[in-house]
Amino acid sequence: MSPRLSAKTALAIFGHPGHELVVFQWLSDNRAETVCLTDGSGGAMVDRTFFTRQTLNTAGATVGAVMGACSDKQLYADFLSGDATRLIELTRRILNRARILRPDTLLTDSFEYFNPVHDIANTITDIVWRDLNADGHRPRKLVYPNEYPDRLKPDAAAVTRRLTDDECRTKSQAIDAYLPLASEFARLAADQKLQMLETEYLHEDPVRLADIPSASDTIYETAFYEDYGRARVAEGRYSSLITLDGHFRPLAAKLVAAFT
Repeated sequence: MSPRLSAKTALAIFGHPGHELVVFQWLSDNRAETVCLTDGSGGAMVDRTFFTRQTLNTAGATVGAVMGACSDKQLYADFLSGDATRLIELTRRILNRARILRPDTLLTDSFEYFNPVHDIANTITDIVWRDLNADGHRPRKLVYPNEYPDRLKPDAAAVTRRLTDDECRTKSQAIDAYLPLASEFARLAADQKLQMLETEYLHEDPVRLADIPSASDTIYETAFYEDYGRARVAEGRYSSLITLDGHFRPLAAKLVAAFT
């Protein structure tokens, strides 16, 4: 088993509340200050940050400079319109706090082309990483397997944290208490994610600020959220869809430019 990180401070930057459950033990080990960009309300428009605050309290972690600052719908609308104002402000708040905290470790969502909010959290983390580096502080940037656990191989992990029986029980209880995500966690076995209940794998992640890659530059033919959006448009549930090249990359470029 790899040793626990001995970071003096740690900052976790997630796109949505609920992601903290996947790395619950790491957050607990490091008493990590934790950010969630949106309130996780999704199409149901039900804020779930209350449950995240409970989870962080149980883990002994803390709420960061941003916690559910906007709804998912609001941020998706920003992607569609190309308006970076909200993301710039959220990033500024996170960055200002990071300059004070000076974390030794930054943990964020994997860049998976599954959801643009997950991916933009990764981009924001890159902006924080670059700013801290420019000031002579060099934090480690880590990600965790989220929607595609098979893409980040356990034997390539930078940090492996195996939970004790008591820790497994505490993490499972935290998951059970997170009622808005009950249906998602009920699918852990089907999604091949049961491993997360016993072991947490964290991986080193590159900084992509110079060039946000398109899906064609990766193993994916298209971004999942594009495929999902097309299906919803065809059903009449969405009027338009967010695309990687038409929406995500231009907005990410505006965000990066605002801090360059």
